[in-house]
Amino acid sequence: MTTSEGMIRYWASLSIEEKQARAEKQRQSIRRYYETLDSNIQRGRNGERSRSLSLTLAGMSAEERRSWCKISFHNSEGKEASCQNSAFRLGEVQERATEGKRRFHAGMTLEERRVWTERSFHNSESVRKRNGHWASESPEDKEKRLRSSFLSDESILKARKTSSRGPSVPEIYLGMKLEEYFPGVWAYNGGAEQGIVIERKVPDFISRNGFKAIIEVFGDFYHNPDYRPLRLSEGELIELYERYGYKCLVVWEDDCFGLEIVGRIRAWLDETAVSDTVEVM
Repeated sequence: MTTSEGMIRYWASLSIEEKQARAEKQRQSIRRYYETLDSNIQRGRNGERSRSLSLTLAGMSAEERRSWCKISFHNSEGKEASCQNSAFRLGEVQERATEGKRRFHAGMTLEERRVWTERSFHNSESVRKRNGHWASESPEDKEKRLRSSFLSDESILKARKTSSRGPSVPEIYLGMKLEEYFPGVWAYNGGAEQGIVIERKVPDFISRNGFKAIIEVFGDFYHNPDYRPLRLSEGELIELYERYGYKCLVVWEDDCFGLEIVGRIRAWLDETAVSDTVEVM
């Protein structure tokens, strides 16, 4: 039995709670270690990790790399359960709400139900006041009200900037390759660091040189339509960004670790006729 097979069997024997505890302990240990290093050493270590991992994965097929990625960076059982729960929770909540409404109305007579409905949803005086107030507002006031909505791009931007979300492991490795082979061209924006939010979507990497280009990283779990049916597909997201003049390349997480992605990005830049605006190494 190889070391890899032994690790897989050992990991499979752990409960979800034990896996989560070990992963958190490892993250804290790595974080404390890196805090002791100065920035130059950190960049050197990151470069060594990137090159070493690229060499390790160079001989793997796409399927082998995908399997390695899931074993190394995903708690398959926990994430799958979480995604399934998220996918079905909305339906369960709606079902409970419907049952609650049914019980609430069951004790009413037909006349009481009609009066309640008229008062709650079809009160002409309330509707008139709401419509009149909205119509009386200036375009500037309407825009200000919409911008203050929790669904606005500005609200998403504020929420991302104040959250503790950082780049995922695939995003870190892709970012190191972008900086090594396309120095100074791409900037990480997954936490809205560059202030770019488009229709409540926060692009992962954006071009720094003035060209409107985006690179998005998709995860096998969080962008799986079976678990997250409400998320935009690869084509839908590309189309959304194109409406705002942005070119977009979608990269799946297991592609972030190999060197082939560098050639793919270069080919994409050539296809989108932006190679003359981007300096590559």
